[in-house]
Amino acid sequence: MFLTLLIITHLSLLLRCCLLKIMRVQTDSNSTVGIIFDSGRSRILLLNIYAPTYGKDLEFSDHLDHLTALFGREDSKFDEIITMGDWNLNEKSEEGRVEEMDVWLTQRGMIRLDPPLPTHRHFLQNDWTYLDCAYVTDPSNITVSNTAISFITTSDHQPITAKIKLTVTPPTIMMRLCHAGLALNS
Repeated sequence: MFLTLLIITHLSLLLRCCLLKIMRVQTDSNSTVGIIFDSGRSRILLLNIYAPTYGKDLEFSDHLDHLTALFGREDSKFDEIITMGDWNLNEKSEEGRVEEMDVWLTQRGMIRLDPPLPTHRHFLQNDWTYLDCAYVTDPSNITVSNTAISFITTSDHQPITAKIKLTVTPPTIMMRLCHAGLALNS
């Protein structure tokens, strides 16, 4: 049985499945929230990120240090990492920040996944860039796409969606679904 998990950054989290264990993750930062999804066959550390903006390089380094500490603290609880959100890093970022991020990603075996279209329109320069993205350890079962919204927002970012294909263990006791508060969709 397969589970389709959709994550829309800055908006919501949508599940369509049978049974999934969700564990909260303590973070050391106000700019990161996280959970661990345990499908019975795979465990994914999922983090939503808001990284420090341009010009805050010390804070950006601290942000990466906090994530490194979180990965170490939670290491035995997950097999895969997916981080999504506003990383404030793109092709126009300062070379030092890009290099620091490249080293950090290489050390963790992570790669960047961008949606097909840019996600951020700069309010002064009025040009579009890719600030919102995912960094993942296993890109084989995830796609990142732009998300159309049907309401007006004051944000200068467009939301992105990650579609994650998971193999799940079918539930053996239906009561577990009721206690978990999950709804089945056909």
